[in-house]
Amino acid sequence: RFYNDLFFYMTFLRIFPGSPNWLMNITFPHLGLKDHYVFFSIFFGLMPWNFIVCNAGSVLSSIQSKQDIVNPTRYIQLAICALLFLLPPLLKR
Repeated sequence: RFYNDLFFYMTFLRIFPGSPNWLMNITFPHLGLKDHYVFFSIFFGLMPWNFIVCNAGSVLSSIQSKQDIVNPTRYIQLAICALLFLLPPLLKR
């Protein structure tokens, strides 16, 4: 039942702040999931995090504190982005 929407759930877990990516990297391939689901969930799920890291690197000289890199606004943006990946499975019902 949930296998058709598995890509969206996996991508949601990757984007959502606080999810342990190291644990997902270890377990997803061993759960018998299709390789393309794992690959594309990593590809799309880590894009927002990579954007934040690249953005922080480009403004490295102007950073005064940790709040300039990771602040509550960024976490809210990531959570909203993650929730967008839950819309397709919810709209199918």
